[in-house]
Amino acid sequence: MKFRVALVTVIVAGLTASLAVAAPAKSPKKPAGTDTTATTTTTAGNAKQRICRPRFAQILRGTLVSVADDQLSFTFTVTQTNRHARLYRGQTVTIQVNANTRIWRLGQKVTLGELTVGDRLVVQTRFCKFGADATAPLLAARVTARPAPAERICRPRFALVMEGTLGSVADDQRSFSITVKHSNKHARLYRGQTITVQVDANTRIWRLGQKVTLGELTVGDRLVVQTRACKKGTDLTAPLLAARVTARPAKPAPTTTTTTTTTT
Repeated sequence: MKFRVALVTVIVAGLTASLAVAAPAKSPKKPAGTDTTATTTTTAGNAKQRICRPRFAQILRGTLVSVADDQLSFTFTVTQTNRHARLYRGQTVTIQVNANTRIWRLGQKVTLGELTVGDRLVVQTRFCKFGADATAPLLAARVTARPAPAERICRPRFALVMEGTLGSVADDQRSFSITVKHSNKHARLYRGQTITVQVDANTRIWRLGQKVTLGELTVGDRLVVQTRACKKGTDLTAPLLAARVTARPAKPAPTTTTTTTTTT
């Protein structure tokens, strides 16, 4: 019996010693100063995340208004944009440039000073996040310029044909007035009006099959006047220049005869 008690005692002691060896030693408590270091590291990490890395492109289209004297910025009126720059539509904005800004005009790389006021521009800038701040300065990454479109030249293609009565001829014989009675559809706005028509050296004037001058016409002549317009429809305030005038004498007034019958 004593032997068994001694054996159990030895086994329990051995297990206790084994558990004591296997248990990890407790690490000493960290000094209070290490908390400050950890906080500083975390704050520095957050600061790195806030660095601006432009990823969204703002594309603005418009017309060049002016270039700064130092050629470091320009202003232009924005007419169209992509969705990221929609806050600038319809505004006149100032765009900055630097040494990294690429400027192209008609396929050639140029400087800002080589652009011409009125050029049509496509400006590309970049920003850090979605959306745009209309008050933030804009730095151009790329500018593409094209000359302003040439003014449209009037090429008359539509004939205005008017019929009426000659009212008067100017003293310098460079214009005349006519009361319009009939016209084709392009000159329908002149029907019933008395208008002034100009003539020049290219105007052909015919009367009774003969080529004449404007001064050889007679007030009251029946005229067929042909002018030309640049597009369909007419502008009542626009001057009219006759290309061809055909004149016929006015119809003679009908005569009445009185017959007296005497009865006896």
